[in-house]
Amino acid sequence: HLRDLSTRHGARLFYLSEDTLSPRGAKALAAALGDAGGGIRWATDIRPEPSLDDATCRALAAGGLLAVSVGVESANPRVLACIDKGVRVDQVEAAVRALAHAGIAVEAMAFTGFPGETTAQALDTVRWLGRMRPALSLFICGEFALTHGSRVAREPASFGIDEVWGVG
Repeated sequence: HLRDLSTRHGARLFYLSEDTLSPRGAKALAAALGDAGGGIRWATDIRPEPSLDDATCRALAAGGLLAVSVGVESANPRVLACIDKGVRVDQVEAAVRALAHAGIAVEAMAFTGFPGETTAQALDTVRWLGRMRPALSLFICGEFALTHGSRVAREPASFGIDEVWGVG
């Protein structure tokens, strides 16, 4: 589809607005685009999984990947476990470093204010962003916002939340 769009519209740069593309899916796309040639470059959101090692990130870059947004969420192990992120801080850090080392621009997306998060835990994230600065092209550190369907919304009492309501 990207090759067709590129040919039809003369576009060479695409942003894939994907909630989070798995590294496996990204690697398959990069391989297909690399094999096809045509100079298509792309960016997307990607989950910071351990599979984003140096070799995989080099393959992504060779397949046209220019930039990624990575959901860091928090750099505090307890908060990451509460979020049920499924990756550890060291794994997120290794993925970010491997992406940056391959020449892929990395945007880190983090937040503070998760229910029950202490000031010290929030500062772990802020300090992590500072420590990772050489590997980051951009970062966003916002405030936690409750989203429909999230574990916190489904199980508010587990996070010390007495009431959840929405604007309809």
